[in-house]
Amino acid sequence: MIMVLIYLFSGLLYSEPAKVTPLYRLLHPRPFDVCTNNSIQLAADILDTSIQVKTVYFYVLYYDFAPSSEYLQRDSSGIQPRLIAQVSKPPYEVFWDCADIPDQDVWRFFFYCTIEDTKGQIHTDRSATVRHLVLDRHSEFSKASIESHYTSATLKIDASFGDWPTIKPINFMNNNNLIETRTMWDENFLYLAIVVHDENLRGQRNNSIPARMFDCITLKFDMNHSRSHIQEQDDRGIAICVNDTLWGLIEVPDGSTMKATQFLKTSLIKVRCLGTLNNDKDKDTGFIVEAALSWADLGKISSNNDSIGFDVFNTDNDYGKVWRIGKGFSGTELYNNANPTEWGTLVLTGKPKIKLTMLILIALLVTCMIFIIVSKKQKKSTIPSQQVKATKSSSEILTERICDYVKTNYSNPQLSLDILASGMNLSSTHIRKTLKAVLNQGFSEYLAEVRIGKAKEMLLKDKSKNITQIAYECGFNSSEYFTKTFKNLNQGYTPSDFRNTNS
Repeated sequence: MIMVLIYLFSGLLYSEPAKVTPLYRLLHPRPFDVCTNNSIQLAADILDTSIQVKTVYFYVLYYDFAPSSEYLQRDSSGIQPRLIAQVSKPPYEVFWDCADIPDQDVWRFFFYCTIEDTKGQIHTDRSATVRHLVLDRHSEFSKASIESHYTSATLKIDASFGDWPTIKPINFMNNNNLIETRTMWDENFLYLAIVVHDENLRGQRNNSIPARMFDCITLKFDMNHSRSHIQEQDDRGIAICVNDTLWGLIEVPDGSTMKATQFLKTSLIKVRCLGTLNNDKDKDTGFIVEAALSWADLGKISSNNDSIGFDVFNTDNDYGKVWRIGKGFSGTELYNNANPTEWGTLVLTGKPKIKLTMLILIALLVTCMIFIIVSKKQKKSTIPSQQVKATKSSSEILTERICDYVKTNYSNPQLSLDILASGMNLSSTHIRKTLKAVLNQGFSEYLAEVRIGKAKEMLLKDKSKNITQIAYECGFNSSEYFTKTFKNLNQGYTPSDFRNTNS
């Protein structure tokens, strides 16, 4: 009964607030802020001027999992959130020392206010709650790693491991469970063989509580190994439960909330239960997971010696003893396992080298392509030098004006060729032709280069800002489009890769 109540109340935190005019707005912190020290600034702006404010109360909700039990701080069923400060006169600001709580990932950390007026009435407005914050005060990355060995064999996915070679597993403990993990790969799939030794198996009885709240294995992937604090478009999460229930979600920021998208299409996963579920009278052995995850589903082309952000996370539910305990091979726990900076590394190893004949064919192909490109360049007609000089002089002057305008207004997300033309009292066609003639670029290409150039400066100059903040300040409407543009202009490097490489 307690489990059902806790699950039902958790929906209050994850559900979207009603769209009404808020009583107040939290100026600090904001959604998707990353808090990296023990002092967090909270500041509220009272929007409802009809309220005669006496006191503003600041509250925090977070997860604090003790070694032997899970304690949920929530404002329901008599379990009160934590009051951290109260301010009786403007500005309604305070600094909170959070040294006594563990780090929190993007799903666990919430702030909100209540307002007491001069008549003693309390005003609340959950639509103004600030969600999806990250608390991470440990700058070092996880050093946990696991090797995935190349295989040329075709594996049968039946949760028996009959065709697996002898591979030393990576082991870790969660509560009283021992988890063994082995992995292999080929050009089409990433293979995983996981054994969970668990003497008390608990699975979903009905649909009132999700199966992932019981005994399960969750696989976490940061495919580009960008180590962002908040999951990005390339990150994947797969929850595999003891009763063979499965989730495969991409969870990324969408405005002020998170958006989840199913992605599993061509992968194969099998689970074998070694015992009886929900039976306290017997002693179980555990459960087995065998998976062939397609690189197409994971959104990656495999290559030898490639590294992927990775975590294997076990959730253990010994009902009546421990409600729910979680641990990952990289050291993550239930309160921070959705933070990719805490995940370990999976390294693809052992693929045979390309044969000499293949290398010769590749060299011949490259030579032919170079010959074709050079031949085409030699055939291009040229404009007489005097004509070029006469045209170039006027075009350069106009190009300098265009460049100055763009460098001044690049942070405006609405900046377009039409807005530029209007601001300079020129036709968009004339501007387009001028940029093409002088820079050999279109307007969108040049604007993207300016914005990415400014973003690089900010990534190195101000490391307190996260990727999403920098994207918006450089004129991008979303962090996903910013990351995609950055990679296109920087040989596949993400903003996080660039910051980490040059730090």
